[in-house]
Amino acid sequence: MEKIFERLKSDKMIPSLLNKKGRFVVHDSLSLALLVSTAFNVKPQKMCVICENLYNAQLVYEELIPLVGDNNLLFFPQDELVNLDIEAYSKEMLGQRLYVLEKALVDEPKILICHIASLTRYLPSKELYVKNTLHLKVGDTVDIKEVIKTLIKQGFSKVSKIDASLQYALRGDILDIYPINSETPIRIELFDDEIESIRLFNISDQISYKDIDSVSIFPGTDLLLEDEIIAKIPAVLKEKLNESKVFLDRENASTLEKRINDDIYRIKEYGIDENFYKYYSFFIDRTYNILDFFNPDLTLIYKKEECDNAYKFLIEQSYAYLQELFKVGQGLKSYSFFEDYVEALNHTSSIVNIHTTYLNENDIELKVRSIPEISSNVTKSFEMISNYIDNGKKVIVCLAKEQLDAYLEYLNGFNIEYQMIKNDEIPSSKIGILEYKLGEGFELIEQDIIYLSAREIFGYKEHISKFLHRYKSAKVLKAYTDLEKGDYVVHEEYGIGQFEEVLTLEIDNVHKDFLKVKYAKDGVLYVPLEQFKNVRKFVSREGTVPKLSTLGGTDWA
Repeated sequence: MEKIFERLKSDKMIPSLLNKKGRFVVHDSLSLALLVSTAFNVKPQKMCVICENLYNAQLVYEELIPLVGDNNLLFFPQDELVNLDIEAYSKEMLGQRLYVLEKALVDEPKILICHIASLTRYLPSKELYVKNTLHLKVGDTVDIKEVIKTLIKQGFSKVSKIDASLQYALRGDILDIYPINSETPIRIELFDDEIESIRLFNISDQISYKDIDSVSIFPGTDLLLEDEIIAKIPAVLKEKLNESKVFLDRENASTLEKRINDDIYRIKEYGIDENFYKYYSFFIDRTYNILDFFNPDLTLIYKKEECDNAYKFLIEQSYAYLQELFKVGQGLKSYSFFEDYVEALNHTSSIVNIHTTYLNENDIELKVRSIPEISSNVTKSFEMISNYIDNGKKVIVCLAKEQLDAYLEYLNGFNIEYQMIKNDEIPSSKIGILEYKLGEGFELIEQDIIYLSAREIFGYKEHISKFLHRYKSAKVLKAYTDLEKGDYVVHEEYGIGQFEEVLTLEIDNVHKDFLKVKYAKDGVLYVPLEQFKNVRKFVSREGTVPKLSTLGGTDWA
């Protein structure tokens, strides 16, 4: 960030924002990301950005990753579609939330991105979350039955062999656990009631490879309750059932009774899972949300008016949906899925509203705007750059190493002059070239400086996985050579395919290497070799052959 954003630090909006004085205006999510990243660079602290919905939160998150790095970001998502069935819940979204809860406990500068639905999601207290964290080390004496009881309470599922996060497997004196906060599963070997060893093991071959002294296993659920409250769940749900049945005819009352009794049975037998969230508000006497975990120094509400309206819409839509279900005996008369929005904001101080429209001349604007032009090919980008230079703009092209080498070949091939620059240098009249991975181009309006990225030059913007695989059910490839012909693989955007070969294709007179992946119905996907990390080796239960996805189909979505 130091390389290209020194000029933004001098913008009057930065000190005003940090001092929380003024009415602030940005043009779009990119401008907001530049504002937040620059303020974070000037004064590293715990910052929270609240967006109106999941889509906008994702946009801001993706804009921020190239600017501050994923290690400085916490993205806290929540499904905005209220649903009473467990099949509708996303394990990836749950995994991301659990990852954030753990990281939020650490008191260090980070940027938290959330949205109205995730801000108002009910959470346990930080104290209860910490209380339910398992700390195990070699030499400890443990009661394995109590450890298993805690894992079940934490939301872990029992399996015969681990193949995904949030699972555990017990075989004699060996306990395997795959916590959400670990890159790999953990194997604990016991001698009687003493922990003899703790090792990391590979999910693909189940072979351990590294000894560690200790491990902290954070909860695999954010639906934690005290034991005495859990014991009351059946009685409370039956009371709620009886309150609702009086408003229904006999048939629908019977349907509702069966549904609630099924849930009670599942809770008794298997513990609390994500399906329990619809009942969670019945068992808490005080509300907590993500702000209680993170405790931000500065909270920014992006597009305040839209956020206010988003909460109203969320509640209205939820109420209408739940009332329809109640009428046919598919749900109780009342639920509370979201905390009151105003009350939710009371969990933090130092709130600053960020607007996208002006009120008067005293508004403070970040003088930055995004680049609307996207070139269809490199030749077209030269024309775009020439127009900028002819209009008195200074142009700096920012590319990562692998893109930069190819681009310099184009420049040299067309005899186009350019100037390699470092840090915050400004080129004279030629194209400035800076080795820096920029997510999206922008213009510093008052300084007539334009920064361009691969998006504007090549018409390509790197896809960023929504949740960065916090919930893991596939093996990350360290190199494309890890793949053998016939291996099943998972592509983030296109789903499950079968690897065939690495081959070279000629595109626009340039030879490039691709991974060839076969899909259902004779579909074939060619993945550029530099993007091989978008592909993961598929891992399943032993003997299971996955179904290939269809390119352009809806099964993967």
